[in-house]
Amino acid sequence: MPYTFQLGCLKVTVKNMKRRSSGLYYFRRGIPKDLRELYNGQREINCSLKTHNENEAIAACQKLTTIYTEEFKQLRSSTRRAERDKSLRLLKSWELEPVPIKDIYSNGDLDNDGHPYNQFKQYLAAKHDIGGSYKDPEPHERIAIDILHGNEKITLEDIRDNAKERIKDKKQSDEIERSFNYFMKKLPTTQLHAIRRKKIQEIVNDLSKQLKTATIKKALGKVRKEVRESMLTHELTYNNPFDAVTIKGMGEDATKKETFDQKQLLGVKKFVLEEIDRNTMRVVGLLMNTGLRCAEMAGLRLQDIKIEHKVPHLIIVKASNRRIKNDISERRVPLVGISLEVAETIMEEAAEGQVYAFPNWNKNDICKGDSCSNAVNKMLKTRFRGCSKLCVSQPTS
Repeated sequence: MPYTFQLGCLKVTVKNMKRRSSGLYYFRRGIPKDLRELYNGQREINCSLKTHNENEAIAACQKLTTIYTEEFKQLRSSTRRAERDKSLRLLKSWELEPVPIKDIYSNGDLDNDGHPYNQFKQYLAAKHDIGGSYKDPEPHERIAIDILHGNEKITLEDIRDNAKERIKDKKQSDEIERSFNYFMKKLPTTQLHAIRRKKIQEIVNDLSKQLKTATIKKALGKVRKEVRESMLTHELTYNNPFDAVTIKGMGEDATKKETFDQKQLLGVKKFVLEEIDRNTMRVVGLLMNTGLRCAEMAGLRLQDIKIEHKVPHLIIVKASNRRIKNDISERRVPLVGISLEVAETIMEEAAEGQVYAFPNWNKNDICKGDSCSNAVNKMLKTRFRGCSKLCVSQPTS
């Protein structure tokens, strides 16, 4: 029985809390049947709250309830993924595609008792002795059946995990995780077919009280895109609940960054020349007259610096060590002024066999653009407080 106590004229119930005859309070919560094997077969969590005080016990119980709710949710997510992988292997072993049977075979095909689908049904019936009604199959078998019957329930966890598996870049993977978590933590269910646009709109409205509208737009866009692609892959016919969601006051909360005035830009140029032996200042020098992003500069290869050309320039293209923002980001950028001076210095001092302009930010063919950006920002703040490093990226006379 749940623990109850009197609060004035109200009778309050506290789930998962018990009080023993000794007066000591305990936390008791049942472990879901599908997760018990992960808890060595235990049926429930039973532990002392180590207090005789009712208020302290209630607070401790609520904290543990939250912890185990999240733990069960996480375990189910990882367990479902493992079970789905297992179900795909099961279907493959019977030479069945992981798509609805009706999309591949005609009724005439399925009339043949020797068809893989019918053999699979017979196997399950014999294994579970259930006369073909598919009662109480194992989790991976249930998923396999749902896939074949077109009844599989896709979850946001599935979509998120598939997206992360496809993306190798850790920064992008973390962004996917964070974007999905904004919504998954507030949804009553993560099964895609049961999510309503109204609820997504409520979450977005709530997020706008804590986050910048640009942050919400970015997260919403990432989730919407991954959900749309998953729906196309699984040929789902219902609406994407993340479509047509509005962000009130979009862009109105943006703060304008201070920019460098002409005097400060001259000061930056002097600073670069004083510290030109430092890679960080060489990056700043290249930013001065090119308008490049720090990440693009950090991953620059020596072969992309064309000093001897009639018009000295940099070539910005997708490379093995780093991506570019989009296809139109591929371009040729003229080198003039201090940017040309820095590029010439880099080429003159390059060691034999050197590949990258900045080897310290390129390890194992991976560009650490964030580290470069942070180093540049930190360096500039020692001389120019309140201005963004990105504002250095403007032509100077």
